[in-house]
Amino acid sequence: MLSVFFSSMAFAVATFAVYLASRSPLDHRRTLLIITLLCFCVLSLGPVAFEINIVAFKYYVAGIPLAFYILLPSFYLYHQALVSVKPWQWTRSVRKHFYLVPLVSVLSVSILWLPDGEFHAMFLTDNEVSRFAANIGLAFFAAILVWIALSILYVAAIIKYTIDYHRNLRLIFTNQKGRKLWWVQGVSVLIIVS
Repeated sequence: MLSVFFSSMAFAVATFAVYLASRSPLDHRRTLLIITLLCFCVLSLGPVAFEINIVAFKYYVAGIPLAFYILLPSFYLYHQALVSVKPWQWTRSVRKHFYLVPLVSVLSVSILWLPDGEFHAMFLTDNEVSRFAANIGLAFFAAILVWIALSILYVAAIIKYTIDYHRNLRLIFTNQKGRKLWWVQGVSVLIIVS
């Protein structure tokens, strides 16, 4: 029950942050922040979805690949928008960060297509599953491995850009209060831990 409480609290905080971010005029940075926070909203619902029923848990599991694969590039691009010298814009080159989203969308839809019994056997028990369900399980596992590799690359890039930003910040401002982005590195560490 404690996990449901913490899950609910994390969802409430992320939802409130989305609300606060959406109250100001939307720009590219704020849009990326809202997308990142929405991914955190989805990811925080695991224990709650598990407690509701198997259908809610099925939708949650199907949403995990999408949330993870949208979270990384949106957080990275939000960071880029924060440390950019000139106003950040969506460009064609930004699309490359989202190339894997259609593939994981297919995985998510495949999970939703699983009959409830197959889903239950695949994710909640050690029972045998059909070849289709086994292939989905392998694809899910591969998606997790790829996400871990991408996480390492994105987090390393975020930390590198943050260090460069701090180095340049010292050259531009004598008073750096409120301009440092240490919280970004903290969120990066949380992504690694997850």
